[in-house]
Amino acid sequence: MSNSLFSSKELLYQDFRPEYPSSIISDLESAFNIKLNGEIAEFGCGTGKLTKYLSGQNRHIYAIEPDIEMLDRVPMNNVSITKVIGTAENSRFANSSIDFILSAQAFHHFEPVATKGEFKRILKENGQIILIWYFSDMNQIIAREIRKTFYRFGRLLDQPKRMKITEHTIGTLFLEYNVCFKQIGVIEQALNLNNFLGSMCSSSYAPEPSDSIFDDYKEEFVRLFGLHHKNGEVICRFNIIAYHIY
Repeated sequence: MSNSLFSSKELLYQDFRPEYPSSIISDLESAFNIKLNGEIAEFGCGTGKLTKYLSGQNRHIYAIEPDIEMLDRVPMNNVSITKVIGTAENSRFANSSIDFILSAQAFHHFEPVATKGEFKRILKENGQIILIWYFSDMNQIIAREIRKTFYRFGRLLDQPKRMKITEHTIGTLFLEYNVCFKQIGVIEQALNLNNFLGSMCSSSYAPEPSDSIFDDYKEEFVRLFGLHHKNGEVICRFNIIAYHIY
């Protein structure tokens, strides 16, 4: 995982990216009939948007993130959380030491084959993996326009390719495991222009303000907001998808 993909974006990420529902952990447990406890490693934790819901009894959480500025923002409101500067490909955890591996909105940034091998090495016998994403609801016109804009500017920036996340790609990568796929919830954001631009600029596809195409990128999203807002807000809807690998 690149340690610079979100550099200088940690504030935007924290302030404008969608928040998981407070029920996210119980939703996962109910969906997959599991109990999240023991030694839990969350890879690519970012600013702790999922981590903050993990702390609790019978859990010790390792919040792992290569970007120190983002890791600094993980809330430390519970002694069961340990922050770790590290990557999914080379975690430096001991063999067979982790009960559950989680990764939320991050696995597509990892090198998949190396990460799978590392996960296999550090998981205890019968250890389990949960991968989570929230995907824009492509039934929304604005979601389709946002995606096209991300891809267009991403190509201009010559950014690294990301693994495409589908049932097929995850199932193929983890072929020797059981893989269960479920939608476990929905997130909605009502965004005014400032918050909409903040969200768009928090993306890993977004140029930095110092890039020559930054003003064009921002202007395109001002245009999209103007086309799609109602009473000064756009509604962005996301489907929370999770894979249980065991």
